[in-house]
Amino acid sequence: MMTERQDIAARAREAAARGQLRGIACALFIEPCGGGFVAEDQVMLELKEGRILAYVATTSNGQGHETVLPQIVAAKLGLDPARIDLRASDPDGPPVRGNGTIGSRSTLAQGSALLRAAEVVVEKGKAVAARLLEAAAGDIEFDDGRYRVRGTDLLLSFDAMLAGCEPGVLDTLLTQPVPRAFTIGAHVAEIEIDRETGHAALPPREPLRGNTPLAFAAFLVGVGSSKHHRPERPGR
Repeated sequence: MMTERQDIAARAREAAARGQLRGIACALFIEPCGGGFVAEDQVMLELKEGRILAYVATTSNGQGHETVLPQIVAAKLGLDPARIDLRASDPDGPPVRGNGTIGSRSTLAQGSALLRAAEVVVEKGKAVAARLLEAAAGDIEFDDGRYRVRGTDLLLSFDAMLAGCEPGVLDTLLTQPVPRAFTIGAHVAEIEIDRETGHAALPPREPLRGNTPLAFAAFLVGVGSSKHHRPERPGR
């Protein structure tokens, strides 16, 4: 439910008439992410027939790796994410070592490794672009999927560079130490507490208001309800 604090006094009075205490609850959290049991994570980017194969050791079990990780690579290379094929724990792919998914480490660990691998691909591509543009490699810049000779209007798309590149030249295996971080945040909700039992619950859902996209807001409401609702104990 999306709380509108200016109206909470009226809602609190209505709840009191039903024997409920109504107010704002705030819970802070700190959550470790990253880490793992293996000291290093590896990823590999292979450029093959106009597509980029991204090999990682982790396997999604609901986190959405197949969406997020290709987007990270595509954003750096200036390509459509649909051209990035994620190969997770592929037995037919190159041997890459690393940690499992666990729960909250893949984007930090594998995602950052893929970003660095994409940066290496860009740097390797500068040498190819310099040859094709007949310029010094030190004068080549890259932005938004295009190589440019600094200070000129000479441009070369990533695809054009790729077409003029020998197979395998841009392939990149990257190894990095396992990163660790501690994320922080807060959950805020309007709740009701039963005076007699002490049971806390989210109030009945009210119409969503404000600028939050409705689909996302509805998702948040559903998650909040499923995570915070607790059934009454027998005998209460």
